Amino acid sequence: MAGFVVRDFEAGRGADVRRYPERDGRLSLTVDGEAFDLRGRADRIDLDGDGSASIVDFKTGRTPSARQIGLLFAPQLPLEALMLEAGAFAGLPAAKTRELVHVILKGIAGRDAVAAFTGLKGNRSAGEADRSLDEVIALAGTQLRGLIAAYRDPSRGYVSRPRVLLSRLSDGPYDHLARVREWQSGDGDEEAPA
Repeated sequence: MAGFVVRDFEAGRGADVRRYPERDGRLSLTVDGEAFDLRGRADRIDLDGDGSASIVDFKTGRTPSARQIGLLFAPQLPLEALMLEAGAFAGLPAAKTRELVHVILKGIAGRDAVAAFTGLKGNRSAGEADRSLDEVIALAGTQLRGLIAAYRDPSRGYVSRPRVLLSRLSDGPYDHLARVREWQSGDGDEEAPA
């Protein structure tokens, strides 16, 4: 693994890159007159000589696809980019993000990889437009503000599975409170089998 990082990943990064590992950040937002802090820790932020940035995330497990990132089903790195562009990381200037990078470390020869996200190619047959990285980051901010506003609405209930079609078939941590098994059985009058 170490050989891959040094030989393959770092060698391609350039000599003028300044590396900032494990940076904590806090972005203070006001939504509907109420304060909200988004906190996060970036595995690493690289600042290039031109002032642009790369958000780097090291993964040993499952890595989100470009489509998942672009559609914000995996919003971690776009939100970190939003924070960086607002100057929310301690000791770092505000910087425009040019790429989101996953360094995929499997520990098996030939399975380590680097995946850089710079935008999403839209599914033409579904009528989807391309999304630039700037658009994905802006959309992450818009959706975050919308989610905060929704959670602050006392008349709105919380769902145990917000993306039903994308959720796994296994039980979620709040399914018992939402009586998911009972409702999945199709008949609310009797208990679902355990």
